[in-house]
Amino acid sequence: LPGPALPGPDDLRPLLGSLNVGRRSHTATLLPSNVVLVAGGFRQGTAVTDRAELYIGEVFTLLAARMVEGRAGHTATLLEDGRVLLAGGWREVAPGDILATDSAEVYDPQLGTFTEVGSLTTERVDHRAVRLPDGRVLVTGGSQLEGGFLTDLDSAETFDPVSNTFA
Repeated sequence: LPGPALPGPDDLRPLLGSLNVGRRSHTATLLPSNVVLVAGGFRQGTAVTDRAELYIGEVFTLLAARMVEGRAGHTATLLEDGRVLLAGGWREVAPGDILATDSAEVYDPQLGTFTEVGSLTTERVDHRAVRLPDGRVLVTGGSQLEGGFLTDLDSAETFDPVSNTFA
């Protein structure tokens, strides 16, 4: 006997809610409060968004505060104090024109704000970041544009959340 039909994507949509801003190459970070921060990404083509939203109780809520810089292909790392470091990625300099960025910012869930912090030592996209046991963040690899071509990076750097600087 056939079993019950499995739910398809259209069956799940009403249960999960919908993002307020369609996006790809964004980040989703679980905060200590069991709320998810969804930040940045490409909206369509090369259009980068500076909007972020929170996923709370199966509902997406657009934040009033905008990110300091729209970014996609970036990293989002939860810091020990509950803030989130957003680093690097693509930024849109003109419609259809994107560049890698070395900028970074921190989201503070207590204040609901984004604040610029020190810059990465090099522009990076599609890199990785992880919080170390001492609270610093290790940022590794990724790519950068050189003469219109992507070059893979073999470098690494750290972010110190006390001084808000990279080394």
